[in-house]
Amino acid sequence: GAGGVLVKPIFFDNSVFDIPEEVRPHDDVWFSACLIKNDVKILWTALSDSQRSRPAINNGVNVADIDPLYSSIFDNRNRAQLDKYVIEICSEKFGIWLADKNA
Repeated sequence: GAGGVLVKPIFFDNSVFDIPEEVRPHDDVWFSACLIKNDVKILWTALSDSQRSRPAINNGVNVADIDPLYSSIFDNRNRAQLDKYVIEICSEKFGIWLADKNA
């Protein structure tokens, strides 16, 4: 992924393998939910907040606007809609995150 994390198998239980088919294209959210569900804390690198995540600009164009990962449609959902959908699934399945279906 863009940020990337290092994990150990002991951070997960068997639920990590029970990923619903419709969630597979967005497995990063699923893995994050499994970590949170298991009370695994994510430790950031020594990078400052401004260095962790920022738009990638190439010739004045935000790469997220043209990158297939961000511009693809899966099951009639764009990336933002799929994010929201997967968060709702994880909220219901694991009792984490409060997903506002009206947002």
